[in-house]
Amino acid sequence: MKILAAYVSEHMDIKVDRIIHSGKTRALETAEVMAEYLHPANIEVDRELTPLADPLVWADRLAEMEEEIMLVGHLPHLNKLSSNLLSDDNDRRVLNFQTSGMACIEKKDGVWSIAWMI
Repeated sequence: MKILAAYVSEHMDIKVDRIIHSGKTRALETAEVMAEYLHPANIEVDRELTPLADPLVWADRLAEMEEEIMLVGHLPHLNKLSSNLLSDDNDRRVLNFQTSGMACIEKKDGVWSIAWMI
């Protein structure tokens, strides 16, 4: 994660207001490493980012958010959430997240799209 965090902080134009993680040890450690390099204002825990959490909870939250956030979670939740945002179908696999992978999904004019994935 340190290699990835260093790479994205140096080569990508990432601005993160908050990093939100599941509270599980690996997600907390990842959030802390990313915070070292990206310097968000806050790091927070949210139990709705656990592996089996309902992806619609975060899909609804993201629809209302204006700030730049980073979610640090787990599979299958992140696959389902990204599928919901990008295709409105939790079960349609749109992204294939790998361990320690990162994707930037952005909303412009009400439409979600993949900006990049590492």
